[in-house]
Amino acid sequence: MGGLWAATSGSRSDSFLAAAEVLQVEIDVGRGNVDIRGGGLDEVNVQRTDHFSYYHSPEEVRTLENGVLHITSSCANLIVGSCSSDYRLRVSDNVPVVVHAPHGSIHLSSYRGSAELDTGDGGISVASFCGFTLQATTKMGSIDVATSCSPDRLELRSDTGTVNASVPEGRYRVDAATSSGRTSVRGVTSADDAPWSIQALSNSGDVTVLGVPR
Repeated sequence: MGGLWAATSGSRSDSFLAAAEVLQVEIDVGRGNVDIRGGGLDEVNVQRTDHFSYYHSPEEVRTLENGVLHITSSCANLIVGSCSSDYRLRVSDNVPVVVHAPHGSIHLSSYRGSAELDTGDGGISVASFCGFTLQATTKMGSIDVATSCSPDRLELRSDTGTVNASVPEGRYRVDAATSSGRTSVRGVTSADDAPWSIQALSNSGDVTVLGVPR
């Protein structure tokens, strides 16, 4: 059995450039992690690494229609073995990003725009975000977000994980709460008429909203 696993297991990588104008990126990865970085040029750069065993490989469907690049990766339900795809994307600023990764983690960095991130049992980490709206939702993972400017709106929700938001000092409309963890809001001024808003919620994890000097 071990010999068969070794003979039929491995990984392979592929990449491509979406040279046509991309107005939005939508990626749905059944099993695997997604890493997205902003600051790209006009094209979208995608790198994919497939992991497989017992001849079971992920299947990808890729379309580019009306400016929307849509990527779907799926794996069959396996009794033995493993199957997953990890993605690394470089996108241009102000290109909206939608990511669903039910069984994986999501990392977003140095991105300017609007993003919707959703996981099931993985975590979400965001670094140097400077954009409009960031929606991050996970069932069993934690959320850790750091922004380099004051975003119009942060919506961060976790069922069982911690939620941490680090933003520049200032006035925000703040909705921070947890059912059974601890809530801490420091370094920001909560005001109903503030220009920016933060929602950080968890059912059973700690919630922290921290304002840091610019």
